[in-house]
Amino acid sequence: MNKILIITSSLLPISQTFVKSQMKALKRWDPILAAASLCENGIDVSEINTLTLPGSSKWSINWWLRKVCAYLNFPHIQTYFALKKQNASLVHIHFGNVAVDIWPIVKMLNVPVIITLHGTDINTNKSWWMSGKGGVHNKSYPKRLLSLIKSPNVTFIAVSKAVKNRAVEYGIPEDKILVSYIGVDTDTFKPSGKPVINRNNNILFVGRMIENKGPLVLIEAFKTVITKIPDASLIMIGDGPLLKEAKKLADKYYLPITFLGAQPSSEVLKQLSLAKVFCLPSYTLPTGQSEGMPIVTLEAQACGVPVVTSARGSSTEGIINGETGFRVKEKSVDDLSEKLIKTLTCDQFCLKAPNEARRFICESFDIK
Repeated sequence: MNKILIITSSLLPISQTFVKSQMKALKRWDPILAAASLCENGIDVSEINTLTLPGSSKWSINWWLRKVCAYLNFPHIQTYFALKKQNASLVHIHFGNVAVDIWPIVKMLNVPVIITLHGTDINTNKSWWMSGKGGVHNKSYPKRLLSLIKSPNVTFIAVSKAVKNRAVEYGIPEDKILVSYIGVDTDTFKPSGKPVINRNNNILFVGRMIENKGPLVLIEAFKTVITKIPDASLIMIGDGPLLKEAKKLADKYYLPITFLGAQPSSEVLKQLSLAKVFCLPSYTLPTGQSEGMPIVTLEAQACGVPVVTSARGSSTEGIINGETGFRVKEKSVDDLSEKLIKTLTCDQFCLKAPNEARRFICESFDIK
């Protein structure tokens, strides 16, 4: 069986659970997950083959060498030999910024390379990178990313049509880009618990507590929802720099919001079995940073939970508007609260949407 090297930023953050799911779903390839750093409080990777690359120990000589080589766009020879030893027939790199850092090494392997673009790595404006706000070593990121198109070995995957369109605008030739949705494990994410129509009026949010995920927009909208639906509640799963501000906002308005922090997939599944609607009000930042196709919106629908979202990929391709959920305008508190109230109060929608959502995901987004 041919080997495939799958390269990502670290082994393995909760936000990249889909990488593990993809690996487990492969039937005709022997996958090896490689990264140069270990993620604290990451997901369990004991079920998959992993390779920790040289330089994983912070401040070690190899760690410094790897950093210097990445900055100078030179190959880190120890990493090259570690990858070469695997004798892989294909390399799959997640995220454009990871790809440009490891490209001087990977190109020496002389095998086909797939680079998956997820959103931030292509949606963020070139000027933001070039200003150095993403780090001095990333100032040349746009130039280095576009230089990869010259290699006949390189193909790009976009996780949504929206990401592909942005990549073409960025300068990547259309014939170099395939659209391939990440997919959902529909055997794991499936309906459970009470029928949606019989559930409490729980709204569920899952995502990092960062600006473009829209957690504060959701709290503002929930303030209106609670005036119309007094027994509504909001459960927020995720950690990040805005968590403290989100809690303060909830306290300010005396809102019934439960903050669970970062949680594993098992807790997300549990909360999905209790939720009447899933909400992800992501929006585009002035830098251009935006979502590609948030997997959690697909997982929610696979569980039969309607989705209300403004996330760029999900709102246009990842739901059937009016049937499996509702598309809302970015940053519009009024539109968001209106769609949440409609979802929670329309019995006809709550009866039909769960089945439609499940069918939609199984037909279009099953990881198999």
